[in-house]
Amino acid sequence: MHISKLTSLFGSRFFRENLIVLVVSNLTNLFMYLGQMILSRSLYKNDFSIFNSLLNLTNIVFSFYNVISFSTVKTITNLPTVEERRGFSHLMLKYVSLLAALSTLGLLIASGEISNFLNLHSRMSIFICISVIFILVIQAFFSGLVQGVGEYIHLSIGMFLQSLSRFLGFLAVSWLSLSYNSALWAVLYSVLVTLLYYAFSVRKLLCGASIHVKKGTFKMMGLNAVNILFMSVLVALITNTDLIIVRHFFSGEEAGLFSVAALIGRLSYYLPGLIIYIFFAEVAKNDSAKKSSLQSLLITGGLTTLTGAIYVVFIGLFPKFFITLLFGANYVGSEYLTIVISVTMAIFSLTNILFNFFTARAVSLNLYPSYGLFVLTVGLIFAFFHNTPTQIALVLLAGIASIFIVNVILACIIYRKEIRTLFINVKTTTPQQ
Repeated sequence: MHISKLTSLFGSRFFRENLIVLVVSNLTNLFMYLGQMILSRSLYKNDFSIFNSLLNLTNIVFSFYNVISFSTVKTITNLPTVEERRGFSHLMLKYVSLLAALSTLGLLIASGEISNFLNLHSRMSIFICISVIFILVIQAFFSGLVQGVGEYIHLSIGMFLQSLSRFLGFLAVSWLSLSYNSALWAVLYSVLVTLLYYAFSVRKLLCGASIHVKKGTFKMMGLNAVNILFMSVLVALITNTDLIIVRHFFSGEEAGLFSVAALIGRLSYYLPGLIIYIFFAEVAKNDSAKKSSLQSLLITGGLTTLTGAIYVVFIGLFPKFFITLLFGANYVGSEYLTIVISVTMAIFSLTNILFNFFTARAVSLNLYPSYGLFVLTVGLIFAFFHNTPTQIALVLLAGIASIFIVNVILACIIYRKEIRTLFINVKTTTPQQ
């Protein structure tokens, strides 16, 4: 590729912001895992598995509401004036607050069934998780505003504050020898801190003169929200279902070992951090302006591949070291599981980029085979392959690899003209030999 093209690619605003967010995101990951490390050493294995199962279940439930963030981003980028954006924000905040309240009521009614499924002796932990979801629903809206106005650095700082607050809370739980319910209270505190920071970050957008949004804005938002909803739910299911399945089939001891393997393994998915949110907003903006986003796809995919590959290699070479360092010798024995889950989540981090690329451009064709393959994978686990936690992890690896391959093939078919144009441009800028 011509030197000017490389300079343009790596000197672009999108690339620079990705690098900054990547650094802040991994500081976020550092404190998140330090917190989990502290918690794993202060709780019994069974309590630790319950805590992580509850967090995973919270993430799955919240995935239905995470559509708010992505839909807000896509709508805000299509509103040309500050006054229109402000009017949309005021109205949307009312709707989101009402949705959060109604959802809380519904979850409280279902709390008994949830408690029974996870074999819990008390509903208190469920009540705390419901409170977390209430705040996360409102936080999702403010997160969408932050992304929609292009404040990506503030987005990453907010998540860093959430991780740091959670870490300090877990430190207090360990120091005072408290229960996993206290750890859940720390989670509640951390999401509240981030909500307040995001609200402060967009205060100028919310204050001042506003005008009513144009007719049809919410109708278009609703149409976009359907695709985003299905994508968000699928991402949450893929990244959180494994531990819930293991908790259902196996003892607390085995689920505790799997929890540690899953926590370490998922870091290959979380390492790229919040660049996926920048990517979605950038693609949505380019799509609105009728511009190609293949360059953004290459940058995001390249950074994700690099960070994921480096992490998987290190985990593959030193699994016992990482397990002992982070969670202690009690969890040694989950080395192979850790490697398998690391590879699985690294593959899914790339798949998630394609999910966001399709969804930001209002394409839903990829979701049908992706859902089908995931349901088939989980069905095979429940019907045949649940003899050991390792067997479950291997079946999930095969299923997620299949989803990735299908999405790559579909991207090559749907965007073949853009890909051809990109390569033609590269050839025309390459100096003649």
